[in-house]
Amino acid sequence: MEQTDIEKFTEAEQYQLKAMFILHELQANKQVYGSNSSITGAAPANIDLALQYIDRSIELVPDSAIYLNLKALLLWEGNGNKEAAIPLLERAAQLSPRDIDIQNNLNAIKTSQCVVATAAFGTPLAIEVNLLRWWRDKILSKSAYGRLFVSSYYSVSPPIARFISSHNNIRALVRLLLRPIIRHAQRLKSSV
Repeated sequence: MEQTDIEKFTEAEQYQLKAMFILHELQANKQVYGSNSSITGAAPANIDLALQYIDRSIELVPDSAIYLNLKALLLWEGNGNKEAAIPLLERAAQLSPRDIDIQNNLNAIKTSQCVVATAAFGTPLAIEVNLLRWWRDKILSKSAYGRLFVSSYYSVSPPIARFISSHNNIRALVRLLLRPIIRHAQRLKSSV
């Protein structure tokens, strides 16, 4: 590597770390406050600044799956722009097909969401939400009763999720109530 390549890579990594820090702020705000808004008490994470940082990283190192993945997460979780995030995750998955995190993110964005769990945990990418999604796709969808439950769940869950996401105490209660199901799904997944 030439000195200029090392300098580019170092600069790109510094910007990526700054963007990652802001993403973690966003995720913490969603988990604790249910949103990234100061109205709920959160100190809002600056998503626009994070996107500027990661855009600079991508400008310096355009074929980095890690940078593309991070930009997709900022667009999806920060701006709610799923349509812009999907091609970035697809490109990242193509560049790094063995990266489990990227594959999980791509799967999460392309499948229907566990809306109540997402509201309770603050992000569709929470480990708990991924486990519940796995339980739905690999266990519940295999039986007629499971499919009926999933269908019923999706017909009634959006208004419930909106209510949960706007009440911190309810969010905490739902997380507590989901723990046994999550533990059960985890046991099932580890036995497969």
